[in-house]
Amino acid sequence: MHLQLSLFNLFLAENPGLYDGPVPSSLETMTQLWELSLTNTNRKGPLPQLIGFDGLGLLDLDNNHFDGNIPASYGLLPDLQYLLLNRNDIDGPLPVFLNTPGLQTVLLDGTNVTGDFSSICALPAFSGLGDFDIEELSDVILVADCDDPDSQISCTCCHCCDFIEGDTATTDEERGCSDPVVANLDWTWENQYERDARNFGINMTLLIPPSTV
Repeated sequence: MHLQLSLFNLFLAENPGLYDGPVPSSLETMTQLWELSLTNTNRKGPLPQLIGFDGLGLLDLDNNHFDGNIPASYGLLPDLQYLLLNRNDIDGPLPVFLNTPGLQTVLLDGTNVTGDFSSICALPAFSGLGDFDIEELSDVILVADCDDPDSQISCTCCHCCDFIEGDTATTDEERGCSDPVVANLDWTWENQYERDARNFGINMTLLIPPSTV
């Protein structure tokens, strides 16, 4: 128990050989976490609720098999900055983000999430973007499949991927704009310690200005 309470950064990413299944229930008690990454770990089932995770800044659940809706509790995480739920089977409406003033990176492409993204667009990082400038985006970015005519997404501040229709899209990667190999974002974390193994990137060439969505 003492070890668990001392753990603030949990990164198990890029371990697809882990036993497939849902997130262990014990994770729900680890409310002291600052950063959590389970990218490509063969997780399935519903997304973890993460109620009471007030210090969580990075939630990276990219490229798994999660399904169901995004929990409403994600919109109430006060320190959340980076939310990566892309490339999952999640669906349903996006929850309202009422208490995430520092949120600046949201990746939802490669999902079936629908609904109104206005609560994210109203957050300080996104409402202050102004004119679209790919050189100034840095890590302030909101990605969803809102170019898909069937997506039912309303998003005025998305930097969306081009949606490729028909047989020209042969893989999920060709339809998405999140690229886990090329690190376009400069990640320097606590105490100036660079954790390169956790970098993720955005394929900026596939982004389009919000004004054209």
